[in-house]
Amino acid sequence: MESNDLLIGKQLGTCVLDRLVGSGGMGMVYLAHQTRPVRDVAVKVLRSGAGIYTEAHQEFLERFRREANVIARLDHVNILPIYEYAEQDGLAYLVMPYLQGGSLRSLLEDKGRLSPLEAFKYIEQAGSALQYAHEHKIVHRDIKPGNMLFHADGRLVLVDFGIARITRDQKVSDLSDPSLTAVGQFLGSADYMAPEMVQGGKVDYRADIYELGVVLFQMLIGRVPFQGGSPLFIAAMHLNEQPPSLTQLDPNIPYSVDAVVQKALAKDPAARYQSAREMVDALRLALGISTSLTQASFPGANAYTLNPASVPGNSYPQNMGYPVSNSLPPPPIEVSQRLIQAQYIQPGSMSGPHTSSPSNMAQGYPAPQAYPSSWPQHMAPEVDTAFVPYPHQVQQSKRRSSAWVGWLLTIFVVLALVVVGLIFGPHLVESAFVHPATPTAVVEQPTATTPPAPTATPVSTATTTPAVLDVNGAKAFVQSYYDDINQSNYQGAYTHWNKEYQNANSPDTFAAGFKQTKQDDVTFNSISKGDDQSYNVNVSVVATEVDDNGNTIYKHYKGTYVVGKDADGLHFLPASRMLPV
Repeated sequence: MESNDLLIGKQLGTCVLDRLVGSGGMGMVYLAHQTRPVRDVAVKVLRSGAGIYTEAHQEFLERFRREANVIARLDHVNILPIYEYAEQDGLAYLVMPYLQGGSLRSLLEDKGRLSPLEAFKYIEQAGSALQYAHEHKIVHRDIKPGNMLFHADGRLVLVDFGIARITRDQKVSDLSDPSLTAVGQFLGSADYMAPEMVQGGKVDYRADIYELGVVLFQMLIGRVPFQGGSPLFIAAMHLNEQPPSLTQLDPNIPYSVDAVVQKALAKDPAARYQSAREMVDALRLALGISTSLTQASFPGANAYTLNPASVPGNSYPQNMGYPVSNSLPPPPIEVSQRLIQAQYIQPGSMSGPHTSSPSNMAQGYPAPQAYPSSWPQHMAPEVDTAFVPYPHQVQQSKRRSSAWVGWLLTIFVVLALVVVGLIFGPHLVESAFVHPATPTAVVEQPTATTPPAPTATPVSTATTTPAVLDVNGAKAFVQSYYDDINQSNYQGAYTHWNKEYQNANSPDTFAAGFKQTKQDDVTFNSISKGDDQSYNVNVSVVATEVDDNGNTIYKHYKGTYVVGKDADGLHFLPASRMLPV
């Protein structure tokens, strides 16, 4: 096999290798330029420690071909796809998308550790990918931060199914078939390896649950649970030692979260979570995160526990065709087909309140029905994984409330003056020759102020919004929108949206999206002018809501409202969006 340096500049198929960007147990990864089609790609070249014509090399090639076949079957938004597989000059290689968003490993190296909510965001996305793979009889066997990469938009994808093996394959009657992987051979990483992998025994999808638990432990604490001087020593600890308590290492971590990690790291596979879905659900509940943010990540109607000996049949979704660096994830799977066709969804819907992005709808993502047996295609940030075309329910102070207070104070003063006039009027008349101007003030003030009183109520129904589009006008417009929402004045809030949105959503549909909203507190981060004379208002939101059980929950969002102006006044434009933090 050629040396690494000699491979630089080499052409493999339609790809010219540019530089080495990484290496792993099975090969080296190069940044390459593909000529047909023209694009930058990642090329993974097989690493072999044996001669090309040896039996060992041929067995290694067989594992590599199996990896290509496995990945080619996977079609999920959180799994890196494979473009091409080929062999040339004794080298076997895979062509894949080249991602520039870094990895979870690099993120942890920079930050040390993550907050529980940040950790949940990544566990949910990785869990979605694993649930899909497990349902299709595929085990990853090497879950670690280095195999979790990010798209430019922050979406996580699992990579390197190089040691994955099909759990029930017609060609493989025993998972420990030595023709594919010698029993006891360390193909995984010792820091994350499940006990049954260390023993060289039969491995099923629950090994991935264990490794995902190690990754969760590392994200929360900043290190792996077992550390030692050699891989063999660490592997022995996975077999014999109990993982440390997260709560003892950091009292700020809830006991409920510690319990989730401890169960995922159980020595006995039967004592662990029996599906990635179950583990993600448990972590969500431990953190008190609303199901409205995560429910779209789980096919609720067909929720079940996988049995190692009996898994769902082969029902593969169609290719999504998502771009490598899309600015936003595809729409949630639970969004109705009717609303997807309308290209708008009411804000605050149960599938994802406070989120939006109509721009996604124009990218040809498949309808939810196209994925009957897989988790929905989603990102996660956000803890969020459900996205709605418009960012609504991002709210802040109660400026509208101050307007109400002002009117009420005015009315109160007027009534007080009337009462004073009735009581002291005779005395004032008697002394009119001394203070002639006083009765005039008392009589005229009520008549001048009384007419506006009936208009106090309409003011809150049709909020006075700024007509001038500048920095202050854009901010005031967004503020008035949130004031309407916080006062349940949904008709007033509805009128903030442009005609295109209103044509696709009725006022009742709009209002229904806020049925669980109690209060939205908004912070204005920045305001900038766009190229089309619009203004981009960047905000952060803390949303207070009530779940189905009557519990108060809090959600955090960030996003941008794009405020434009037409003949009818100011409106929110379709580019507006909100994402969960």
